[in-house]
Amino acid sequence: MFNSAFVLFIGFFVINGIFAYQTKYIGASFGETIKFQLYVLPIFFLANLLVGIGYKLGYKVFENNTLVVSSSRFLDIVALLGISYFFFAEVPSWKTFIGLGLVVVGIIVAKL
Repeated sequence: MFNSAFVLFIGFFVINGIFAYQTKYIGASFGETIKFQLYVLPIFFLANLLVGIGYKLGYKVFENNTLVVSSSRFLDIVALLGISYFFFAEVPSWKTFIGLGLVVVGIIVAKL
């Protein structure tokens, strides 16, 4: 279970980091965006591979795809919060924590 969560978190962290970097440092022109996306394509491949392995490991443990996918949304949001703080100095508001709480309630409902 820990392996699945760790691998998923790293994959989501890398994916969110790439998009945050693009948002902050890459110009809005189509050409610059294509050039950046081509450069990071191998990194996206590795991150996508990590996410796929994380899903597979999670499914082996829980044998419930709904639980694995809903739990991965929680990890994705937590990774996004970390990246947003790192790149943009955004501090989560109370609404963010209510949203995370709803995701946790969804995970609990899926587990039942």
